[in-house]
Amino acid sequence: MDVIREAAATRAATDAWRATGARIGFVPTMGALHRGHASLVRAARAACDRVAVSIFVNPRQFDDPDDLLRYPRDETADLEMCRREGVDLAWAPPVDEVYPPGVALPEPDPGPVGATFEGAARPGHFAGVLMVVHRLFDVVGPSRAFFGEKDAQQLFLVRRMVDELGLPVEVTVCATVREPDGLAVASRNDRLTPAEREQAGCLFLALSEAAELARRGERQVAVLVAAMAREIGATPLATLDHAAVVGEDTFEPVVTLEPGRPARAIAAATFPSARLIDTLALPEAGMTVEPPDRASILAAVMPALLTVQVPTEAGERDDTGADAVIATSACVVAGMPVAREVFARLGARLRPLVGEGASVVAGQRVAELGGPLAAIRLAAPVALAFLGRLSAVASGVRSADEADALERYAAAVAEPRLSPSAAVDDDGPSFRLGSEG
Repeated sequence: MDVIREAAATRAATDAWRATGARIGFVPTMGALHRGHASLVRAARAACDRVAVSIFVNPRQFDDPDDLLRYPRDETADLEMCRREGVDLAWAPPVDEVYPPGVALPEPDPGPVGATFEGAARPGHFAGVLMVVHRLFDVVGPSRAFFGEKDAQQLFLVRRMVDELGLPVEVTVCATVREPDGLAVASRNDRLTPAEREQAGCLFLALSEAAELARRGERQVAVLVAAMAREIGATPLATLDHAAVVGEDTFEPVVTLEPGRPARAIAAATFPSARLIDTLALPEAGMTVEPPDRASILAAVMPALLTVQVPTEAGERDDTGADAVIATSACVVAGMPVAREVFARLGARLRPLVGEGASVVAGQRVAELGGPLAAIRLAAPVALAFLGRLSAVASGVRSADEADALERYAAAVAEPRLSPSAAVDDDGPSFRLGSEG
């Protein structure tokens, strides 16, 4: 991997690639790279011949100097992740390479949308974002740029800028990467205290509730917004900044959900240590997920199942497969045949290791499934079957009483009239669902 500081050298490298007919994937970042960035790099690697990543903390998008100073920086770790993920070129410039002294660079106008929501909370933020993204696109040149869905307002403005200015860049959107409780992976999550982190999943739960209301046919946006506000407002350490539903084509608030007009729920909340944002596209009434084909699901999930957590001599664990069980939850949308096959393979993988105590993947993370299950309560029978399968796989390391309690917990999730805690005896294990026990 080439690590380049100069803008001219970066452009020369990408021009040389294009001269050979190579397709260039570009992932712009501000460093502090995490699993979300890694997923963007992998998408770029799968779609393109060459991959370039920029690592630059843009001072012009910070309205608070203290926030800029606190922003995490670890270039050594960032470059190591880039190497591990197969990046060809990492552009890590100093400020004067991005903003050359005395050079007047284009300053795209974010317009009225840029002054709402995140723009209202952080004046001037999106003007700085569009300026730096335009500059990065200009240096890298014609390419396919990969962005995460979480920063939905930023993404809307970047796509509009590309369209209006005719920039030779194809913007590709990648799904948000989430923690087991639904929290969107973000660099700012590291600032959260343990208590704040415990409650941070409230944003995803709020958005999921709005999505479920929309799926059931609720068209009045006020009802969805109220549901989101209640969920976040009931979280002790969270202060609601905004909750809204916007049209995908305008990013302006809508009053009612209309067939054929895609809409998106957005939310932001401030915790004592960090401010978090999240978003979720809203389904149309009665919409069901079109199941992917069996082979594609297995191809996506199986790599996570090939490695399990194995205790080391030092007592630490290899976390490569830590989310293997969580990843398989995606299979439920494709139907139980796929889920059964995945769990059969996972069980086969774990059983020989039970005696060595290495099958903790199946047991350790069961409690952490509470958040995602809350989001898929619309498919309660599937959730019940999913947890039933998981308890069967975990039976080698969990006692019979624990397995029974797990199954009763699944039954409670499947029956909306019961609270999750009602399914577990006082002297039995508890399983966390949001802020409930």
